[in-house]
Amino acid sequence: MNDILKCGWLIDGTEDKAKRNPFIYIPNGRIKEISDWALSINNFYDYSDCTTIPALVDCHTYLYLI
Repeated sequence: MNDILKCGWLIDGTEDKAKRNPFIYIPNGRIKEISDWALSINNFYDYSDCTTIPALVDCHTYLYLI
């Protein structure tokens, strides 16, 4: 299944500032591409009023369980 997320802001850690209105292409549950335009759309999710940080992990839960 191919998913497209439209974000208001994206903080991906590769640049010193956030990207505005990017699209995140997620085929088969893994991020493949981040672009300024939408690719072919199967499932489109509009999070344009949110800030997105891919791969942010809730670490304190895992450290608590160790």
